[in-house]
Amino acid sequence: MIETYETLIDHFLDHANPKRWSNKPIDTGNHIYATDGHAWLKLSKEKISIDVLPTDKDEKFFDGVINRKEICTETIGVGAKSVEIALEPFDKVSQTIPCKICEGTGTLICDHCESEYSCEKCSGLGEISDHSKPMVYEDWEYDKAIRIGKNFVSPFQIGRLQRVMHFENAEKILLTSNRTNKPLVFQFPSGIEVVIMPLDYESTREHKGNKFSDLYLN
Repeated sequence: MIETYETLIDHFLDHANPKRWSNKPIDTGNHIYATDGHAWLKLSKEKISIDVLPTDKDEKFFDGVINRKEICTETIGVGAKSVEIALEPFDKVSQTIPCKICEGTGTLICDHCESEYSCEKCSGLGEISDHSKPMVYEDWEYDKAIRIGKNFVSPFQIGRLQRVMHFENAEKILLTSNRTNKPLVFQFPSGIEVVIMPLDYESTREHKGNKFSDLYLN
């Protein structure tokens, strides 16, 4: 699969969420935002032409979420190799789509006796792997997280960040906000911005049997 701005935008959306702002990119005037509520991708409107959602959300709304005025001017480097090492302990999984055979229910009705039985195509799960898209890292669980300073982040979200780094051929980006339990703001040389919401610090830190990895900053 060839990565494009369109596929990156799609990767930051949540098409299963009925909220329109999370399943379609948002046009704020100067920028395009793609968000599922847990992270966002911000692109210059000049870079891309795509069907977007008319919205009353503007730059001030997104700036308010991360409280941009409080972001410190001292930035921290994040290297591509550090991101790769931080993701090594975690498995990749395929994204899924509803099974067409059972229409996502996981069960079928026998034509003869009208009894229910599990769909063999999806093993009764109602979903099958979507091989048209790249694999993604495991989504968040409190016992699986990447530590960045005093914040814990889902491997899935750092996997998203890595995809943008690969697309931009960025060997190093800047972390411009890493306040505890506040959104993490990553800036790319091209002007692209990725913002990731951290996991709850206390719940993650205290989880026994945890599987943590560190993203080292420089």
